[in-house]
Amino acid sequence: MKVKRVNLKRFVFSLIAIIAIFVVSRVIYAATVEKTPIVCQDENMFNSLKNALSSYILLPGDADKTTLTINIPTESIPQITELDLTDKNISNITGIEKHPSNNRIRFNR
Repeated sequence: MKVKRVNLKRFVFSLIAIIAIFVVSRVIYAATVEKTPIVCQDENMFNSLKNALSSYILLPGDADKTTLTINIPTESIPQITELDLTDKNISNITGIEKHPSNNRIRFNR
């Protein structure tokens, strides 16, 4: 019985150590990668982009609601080939002018 308990403790400790290493490495990567800011003028635009680009937002602070700014890794921009921003009640599209022109963005009120 003691052997199983010791093995369980080792397993839990190992699992916690692996998770901690993963989290720390992701935070270090996110803090050092070059990012491009997208500064929105419209809160609906910010919320729509935040949802559409959620897989590119590395840290919680990379989407700042107070300044309506989203920071995404510069290297990820070419991977964004399409944005569907239809029916989002967006009145000002300022902020996506840096979006590559060969990509498609859909708008519709």
